[in-house]
Amino acid sequence: MNKDNCNKFIDILKNSDPKIITLLNKNIVQINCLECNQSGIEGNARAYLIDNPLEVVLCSNRLRNQNEVRETIIHELIHVYDFHNKKYNMFSCDGLASSEIRAAREAECEGYVKYLPQFLSNECVRYHAKQSTVNLFPYGGKKCVNDNLLKAIIDRDPLS
Repeated sequence: MNKDNCNKFIDILKNSDPKIITLLNKNIVQINCLECNQSGIEGNARAYLIDNPLEVVLCSNRLRNQNEVRETIIHELIHVYDFHNKKYNMFSCDGLASSEIRAAREAECEGYVKYLPQFLSNECVRYHAKQSTVNLFPYGGKKCVNDNLLKAIIDRDPLS
């Protein structure tokens, strides 16, 4: 997707999606699209955060449609909320794992959580949270997700 279409989808979603509106009301954060490189902070990610000033950067060249833009925004806004409001230490394995669990539940696994039995939706969340956590914690990330899954998955703040 090109940068202009991605930014157009952001504008639409910021004004129409209840979950995104709720998350944006909790933090002052900019959301923008850029074409991302394969190295540095961007790596192979669909998005990343910049802390000063607070900004979510979506990698437009890794997103295909409005649904993927929405999913990515929600995922990243959960991280923003967890870091700034819940004071999660995103540089600790447990802090990152907990935030990844919450982000996966609200974004990648949203449909599973709504429509499938809990054990199946939990497996979706576990899978996606592990994929993200092991990027920074390759040797302990899976254990951190397993250790934090049941507590983090029921924490719906601020969306409850």
